[in-house]
Amino acid sequence: MLQILQRTASRLRPAAPVLAAAGVLSLIAVAALLLLAPGAAAEAWLRLAIVALLWSLCGYVFIQAFQQIPPPPDAAMGAWQRLSRRLARGWLWLLALVFVGTTIAAVLLTNRLVTDALD
Repeated sequence: MLQILQRTASRLRPAAPVLAAAGVLSLIAVAALLLLAPGAAAEAWLRLAIVALLWSLCGYVFIQAFQQIPPPPDAAMGAWQRLSRRLARGWLWLLALVFVGTTIAAVLLTNRLVTDALD
């Protein structure tokens, strides 16, 4: 499973600068809409800017977190090296579980924000 996440993150690696730029632009748009544009029309744009910020941040974090995964421990390694490698891989498994939960929450939040913005 971790290898699948690593392959996916490696394939998406060229999109990391685009996602980072989209995140910065979305953050600027959110700040500008909050400070400069009061009203109901600005609220719809604000919701869409928040959705763009959320997804660009999720994509960028996914790419950065899973592009390098340590290989499984070998029998030739010392005890501390094997323990260190297992802890590193265990941390990535925990991060993958947290990321799945965050993605589900992002989908639900996106659904709510977009349906509210379109109403």
